[in-house]
Amino acid sequence: MEDLKRINFSNPESVYNDHEKFKDVKVYVTAGGSYAAEFALGPAILAPEDTVLVHDWTYIIHLGAAYFRNAHVESYECRSDGKPDTDDLRKVLSIDPRLGRVIQAVIFTSIGNPVGAAMAREDIVDHLKAIGNQSEKEGRPIIAAVDPAYEGFRRNGNPLDPIEIAIEEELTVPLVVMDTTSKGYGTCGYRMGKLAVYWPKKFLTNYRTDYLTALENKLLPTLGVVAVPIQMAYYNFFQKLKEDKDLMKETIEFFTARRERINKNLVYIAEELRKIPGVYLAKYYDHAGENGGIDPNTLSSFYILFGFTKLLERYGSAHNQVVDFGEFALSVPGVPIINCVPAQAFLPEKRWAKHPALIRITGLTNKEETESFLGAVKAYAEHLG
Repeated sequence: MEDLKRINFSNPESVYNDHEKFKDVKVYVTAGGSYAAEFALGPAILAPEDTVLVHDWTYIIHLGAAYFRNAHVESYECRSDGKPDTDDLRKVLSIDPRLGRVIQAVIFTSIGNPVGAAMAREDIVDHLKAIGNQSEKEGRPIIAAVDPAYEGFRRNGNPLDPIEIAIEEELTVPLVVMDTTSKGYGTCGYRMGKLAVYWPKKFLTNYRTDYLTALENKLLPTLGVVAVPIQMAYYNFFQKLKEDKDLMKETIEFFTARRERINKNLVYIAEELRKIPGVYLAKYYDHAGENGGIDPNTLSSFYILFGFTKLLERYGSAHNQVVDFGEFALSVPGVPIINCVPAQAFLPEKRWAKHPALIRITGLTNKEETESFLGAVKAYAEHLG
């Protein structure tokens, strides 16, 4: 368990990190990142007025963890480049509680929120400072919950660890990190995750004790989610990375090749979608005018958001375009079936009207799948006229 305190699941080289730096981190092995999210919110969401704050475009597991606790969900904005907006976060945090609702936790993704954008180190610092400062001002904890699942796709190849940043910057904030191997290692469904907690000992000490005690009380009587062979196998794998330089080299080569292949392919897909009449991309990808209008830093994941202009004009922003696209593919011979989901699934329902209807395509990592997808989009756009 001491080793897991300092391992960033998106960065195999983190197994060499200094034990002393991470000595005050508490860590719990969980059944994937989704259980880590539920586990983290458990001690924070206790009353009907308790609220979770998320940025526009958040993951289903974040919404699910909040709704499971019967919490209210409020949102703050993303900037034009898709990154969570720290200024708007401060604004929302400082608003007097509406109808008695009290923000108990802020959940944000450091990279690859459903838009795909990558927060820079200074963005993460600013977010954590804003949450910590508001906690101090109110004399009560506001939990900063960070999801770094896609850090393995950071384009410069240097994943960021929110806890390491908080320690190095000496930030006073109750910080929990919901980590998983499912994205960086491509092991969706294997359920290897962890909840790491860094809460400076001298900051709101009584609340800190209560929060950690609540985590222990929730976990220990039932043994929590008992470790399964795959979780034990991952732990053994991380241990071997420390001992075997060849294994470390092979693992880093795997990460690098996978990241470069996926990131290059996403930019290609975005460029090709922009050429198809009647197709639009989410606004965030075009904001900087780089690389022919596509900003690569907003494509740090393995998915992209797009939509069809005619469907937007006919049915509006809340319409599920996936159904129409899927029915067309099923009914027309030769049009491939593509795995898509409605982007509205990544927004609280009351925010749907703020965005045009979008489709989320995921998992395109090879040329054959990519060309099939682009062919299907082009065929449907032509069908719509």
